[in-house]
This record gives sequence, C-alpha cells and structure tokens, in this order.
Amino acid sequence: LQLPSPADGEVAGQSVEPVSPTSPLVQPRVGRLHFLYATPITLDPLDVRAELQQLQVALQQGTTAGERRRHQVKVEIDVRLGSSTNLLDLLTHGDAGNEGHPVFIHFAMHALVRRDTGLPVAPEVPCVQSCLALEDAFGGAQLLPRYVLLTWLKQSCSTRQCPISGVFINSCDSVGIGGAFVEAGVPHVVCCKGKVFDSACKSFTSAFYRSLAAGRTVYESFDYAREAVACAPQPGLRAEAAKFLLLPRQEDMLSNTQLSVMSVSRHYTATLHDLLVGSVDGAPANGNVALAMQLFAGIGGPDEACSCMPPQTQHFLGRTAEMQEMARHLQRGIERGARVVNV
Repeated sequence: LQLPSPADGEVAGQSVEPVSPTSPLVQPRVGRLHFLYATPITLDPLDVRAELQQLQVALQQGTTAGERRRHQVKVEIDVRLGSSTNLLDLLTHGDAGNEGHPVFIHFAMHALVRRDTGLPVAPEVPCVQSCLALEDAFGGAQLLPRYVLLTWLKQSCSTRQCPISGVFINSCDSVGIGGAFVEAGVPHVVCCKGKVFDSACKSFTSAFYRSLAAGRTVYESFDYAREAVACAPQPGLRAEAAKFLLLPRQEDMLSNTQLSVMSVSRHYTATLHDLLVGSVDGAPANGNVALAMQLFAGIGGPDEACSCMPPQTQHFLGRTAEMQEMARHLQRGIERGARVVNV
C-alpha cells in the first residue's frame, strides 16, 4: 500500500502552517537603539564614526541571518551627543518619539576611575570614583561621577518602572558605572572590567549585536560574543574575553539585596524585541544615523561640509584644542555683546 506524499506545508505525522510573506516572523517590528557618544578634546580621541558604522553593519547582518526567527526587530539608531543634558533627558523622559517603548543605550565614550575628594556625605574622605566622560558645551570633558549618575537613575525610577531596558557601556573600566545601572534596577548591563584592547572590543561588539539582531537572547548573544573574542586568531586577544561582563550576576545577589534569581534569569529569556519594543505596538521609529554619518564624514570634503551642516547640530567631530578655546571666547564675547570681525 503506497501512502500519499505530504502536501506542501505538511510534514509526515503532523501539520505545519506555511510561513506567509506577511507573517510577523518575516515582517519585524521597528525599535530604536540610542547611541550616545562623547570624545572630548582633552582625552584620547575615539573613532566614533567607525564604531557607529560597525554597529549598523552588525545589526543589518544579524537581521538578515535571523530573517525567520521569532521576535525579529528592525533597529533604527538614534545618535546623540553624550552631554549631560541628553543623558538626563533619556533617563528622565525615556524615548519621547516612541512613548512607552523601553530605552536601550549604547555608550561610546570613556569611563575613568579617579581618586576623588569624596562623596557629598563625607567630602573629607578620599575615595576612588568611577566616572563617565561626557562632553561639555565646548567639546571638553565633563566627568559624571558614579554617585551622581545613580542619583539621576533613582530619581527617574522613584515613581515608575525604570524606563531603561539595558545598556552597553563600550568603555574600559566601566564596571563601576555598570554597577550603578544595576543598583537602579536596569535589568541588562554589558560592561568591561579593567583595560581592554580596542580589537577585542570591536570583535565583541560586532558579535554581540549581530547575535542579538538574529533573535537570540541577551545571555546567548553575550556568550557568543565572548566566545568570539576567546577564539580570536590573535593569541593576545583571547584572554580579553573574561573582561567583558553581563550584569547582574549570581554573585551580585550577595552584595545587593534587591536582586533575586529572577533578576539574573531574565538574561536567558530577554531578546532584542524586549529591549527595544517591549509589549507596545506604536508607530515606526525613525533614527538619525544617516545624518550623523554625513556630518561625521563631512560629505565631499571641507568645501562641501558646510552645506550639509544644519544651523545647529550636536554632531561635530575633528575639533582641535584651539577651536575649543575659540568657542569659549565666543561665548564670553556674546555675553559682553562683542562679535568676531576676523579669524
């Protein structure tokens, strides 16, 4: 007796629903990733444009690789200068363009560990403080100590659930800053312990976002990215894998009583959909990565760069110390009613 062969969309012994071209498995929702960068003139320069381009390519590659995975997300990147105003605005109000959506932030800036004069409660006692190196209005460094960041986060989460779904702090010595986010209730924090080679950071970042965009969980993406560094062709980079951390960890529950097993287990279930979209079905997000890349590159060279610059812009790389000093004099001149007649 010859049995009939299974029809299209069926497997012997069970029925399988065919995937429609309009299925949500193929048509991803749109989420927004916030890219905050700072490269103050007074510190070692960072190649922000290369990092942004690397992030964009990794997300595109991951989306293509995970085209039929569940919870697929198309990511729009919102690029902002890492100033105290922009950071505080995100922490306080979340994503104004996508109300109700969770906020995931990628920090492309320096994190420093410095000996400070002490906390406000005991200013006379010296202590070691972790700081984020933001930019001030003139392109110089504005150090944001850990305790100030923690104050901002706690104020933001005092009357509502924390709007920050996760952060990726792509900086050396960022574990102290990462701990502040964990203490405030941020569920997923990727950071670094100690000094890390740039090549290891690039490899880890690409692998992490590529895996996350393909539909894998936060822990799976983190584990895959760390394995990519551990198996790097360059032997000197392999030991760097242990310096990347995903917080909170099980051992963090001993020092932070607010953490529980549930706090750690969320790494194993959360996907990019949870980080960027959550349970909200809103209007598509619109990033500004194209404009930022144009301004970073100075389209057409110096002669045409001015034509693509809007009257006011937060994206301005390639500055020098002399230009920073000129900006300070201009600001003081405006306050005194003076003006520039020749440069």
